[in-house]
Amino acid sequence: MSKTLYVAAALALGAAPAFANSVTYSSQEGVNSLYLQLQGTGNSVGSEAPANSSAAQTTGTWQSEKSKGFGNTTMDGRPVTDLRYFAYTNVTWAQTATSSYPTDYSAAKQVGDNNRVNAIQHGNRNALNFSQGSDTVFEETISRAAIDSDRVMDFKHGQADDISLGRDLAAEAAYDRQFGFTQTFSRGAVTTATGNLLDVDQYGDDNGAVINQLGDYNVADLYQSGGNNQADVLQAGDSSYLEANQIGVGNGMLVRQYSTNTAMLNQWGNDNFMEVYQGDVNGTTANASSVEVTTDGNENTIHITQNGDFGGNSIIVNQNGDGNEVFSTQSGRNSGITLLQDGSNNMFNAVQTSNMRQVAVAMYGTGGNVYLTQR
Repeated sequence: MSKTLYVAAALALGAAPAFANSVTYSSQEGVNSLYLQLQGTGNSVGSEAPANSSAAQTTGTWQSEKSKGFGNTTMDGRPVTDLRYFAYTNVTWAQTATSSYPTDYSAAKQVGDNNRVNAIQHGNRNALNFSQGSDTVFEETISRAAIDSDRVMDFKHGQADDISLGRDLAAEAAYDRQFGFTQTFSRGAVTTATGNLLDVDQYGDDNGAVINQLGDYNVADLYQSGGNNQADVLQAGDSSYLEANQIGVGNGMLVRQYSTNTAMLNQWGNDNFMEVYQGDVNGTTANASSVEVTTDGNENTIHITQNGDFGGNSIIVNQNGDGNEVFSTQSGRNSGITLLQDGSNNMFNAVQTSNMRQVAVAMYGTGGNVYLTQR
C-alpha cells in the first residue's frame, strides 16, 4: 500500500510568525512518501538522538621524552659547534568516538522499502533527525591514532633559534603502540530495507541534520546553506549513494558509510570541517568504496578513512583556497588517492596500507607540504 503525506508550516503574509514547529512522524509498513516544508525558527523533525549516541572528533598533542646533547649548526652562514640542546617531538593525535547509535529513538522514521522523503526547512536553529530502512540497532567504533608530528631541537642559552626537523614517524609509531587503539562493536543485522530516498534542504544558520539509512541501494541528498550548520549522515548497507553540499562558514559534516558505497561531498566557504569513514565495521568485507570531495575556501579541514581488505577504494579531493588540510588513511589493494590543491600553505597527509596502491598529487601555490606513508 502506498501513502503520501504533506506537511507544511510557513510564514503567511500578514500573519504572526510561525516559530518552533515540531513534527513527529513514524511509518512502519507500506511504501510511503513524506513531503515536508517548515519555515521559521527552531523547527524540528524528530527528536534528538540520545546523549550517548553522539559522534565526536577530538584532537590533542603528546610530547615525547626529551633527549639532551650537543649539536652543530650554522648561524649567519658560519658554523657553530657545541650547542647544548634538547630534542623532543610533538605528536598530534586524533580520537573519533562514535558510540551506540540505536534507530529506535524518537527520530522521524520510515521502516521498509522504497520510501520517499522530501524535507525543506527555512530559518535558523532548525533540526532534522530522520531514520530510514531497517528498524535495528547499529553500533560503531572508537579509535585513536597519531596523525602528525614535529621534531624540534630546542637550543639553550640563546645561542640559536629552535629548529624544526619535520615529521617524526618513529615517535608517531611509539604513540600508537602506547596510546593508539581501534575498538569495534557488533552492529546487528541490516537487512531487507532497500531503495529508500531522503532529500533534505536547510536554509539558514545553526541548523542540524541527522540522517540514518540502514539497508541497500539507498540514496540521500543533503543541502545546507548558511553558517555553523552540522550534518551527521550514516548509511549502512551495500550500494548506497550520498550527495551532500554545504555553503557558508563554520559548517561541519560527519559521514559514515559501511560496506560498499559512494559519496559526493562539497563545501563552499571558510573554516569548514569534514570527517568521512567508508568501509565495513570490521574492515575486512568492504570493497570498492569511493568518495569525491570538493572544497572552495580557506582554512578547511578534511579527514578521510577508507577500510576494507578487498580493496578497489578511491579518494578524490579538489581544494581551492589557502591554509587547507587533508588527512587520509586508505587500506585495501589496488586503491588510489588523487589530490588537487590550488592555493598557499596547504597540506596533504596520506597513509596507505596493502599493495598495488596509487597516489597522484598536484599542488599549485606556495608553502605546500605533502606527507606520504605507504606500508
